[in-house]
Amino acid sequence: VTSCEAVAYWNDRLWYLGSNVDERYAHFSARGTITSFGVNDFYYGDTLCRMALPIQNYLAMYTTDGIWGLTPTGNSEDPYALSKKSPVGTTCRRGILALANGLHLFIREDGIYAWDGGGLPAKISRNLDGAEKGWVDINLSALDDAFAIDVKDRNQAWFFVPDGSG
Repeated sequence: VTSCEAVAYWNDRLWYLGSNVDERYAHFSARGTITSFGVNDFYYGDTLCRMALPIQNYLAMYTTDGIWGLTPTGNSEDPYALSKKSPVGTTCRRGILALANGLHLFIREDGIYAWDGGGLPAKISRNLDGAEKGWVDINLSALDDAFAIDVKDRNQAWFFVPDGSG
């Protein structure tokens, strides 16, 4: 592996996702080190994993078809169990934020969503819906270029999305 789409640190391991080997792999390091990776230390999903962020007691893996959770099993042979947490996913890898209060915010094709790690994510950008509000001007084909930043000193999350058709 020489490149990846996203990196996360959780459960005393370094995780990297969307590698040049296969974009559906999530590789993890040996416990306690960020430089040692075993040949079989990975999880494979059916869809492209866009980002992974810790939430509650698991690692939330954002994919194009939902959010999956990796939970520690306590078993050294199979250290994590994978389960689908939400059918609502994202295609935008840099448009996902983990806020200090534990909430995740992320961009989808129809708006911005908030998720607390349980139940369905809630759309929080309804004020942008409709032709006169602006979301219809978003260039959905370039949505993967969108990104978000947590502006902590203002207690705000800023989302930067491509507009126009090209």
